[in-house]
Amino acid sequence: ERFGAGGPLRSAEDTDYLVRAMLAGMAVEYVPDMTIFHHHGRRGRKAIDRLHRDYHFGNGALCLKHFRWAPWLLRHFYWAARAATRELIGGPRFDQDLRLSHWPIVLMNLAGAAKFMALVLAGR
Repeated sequence: ERFGAGGPLRSAEDTDYLVRAMLAGMAVEYVPDMTIFHHHGRRGRKAIDRLHRDYHFGNGALCLKHFRWAPWLLRHFYWAARAATRELIGGPRFDQDLRLSHWPIVLMNLAGAAKFMALVLAGR
C-alpha cells in the first residue's frame, strides 16, 4: 500500500479508507465531539515537525488520488494556502503553542501530490 506509516506516502491511509467507503456508497459518520489520542511516543521539536510534515505529505497525495471523484478534498489545500498567505501579514500560525506554520502544510501537500503522481507514472 502506498499510504500509511512506512509507505512512500507516509500517512493518510485512514482517510483514504473513508473516502473510498464514501465513494462506494457506504455511510460515514462525522462525530465532531469525539477525540482520538495517538500515543506516537515522539518527543522533541524534530519529531513534531516531521509528524506535521508527514501528515500533510500524505494528505496532498490523497487529494490528488481522489481529485476526480472527491474534488471537495481540495478545500483543505485552499484553506491551508489562504491561512499561510495570511500568516505572512501577521495572521495566526497553524498551532501557536507548538509554533507550527501553515507553510509546511501547503508545501508538503504539493510534495505529496507530486510523489503520488510519480508513483502512478512508475506503475507503483
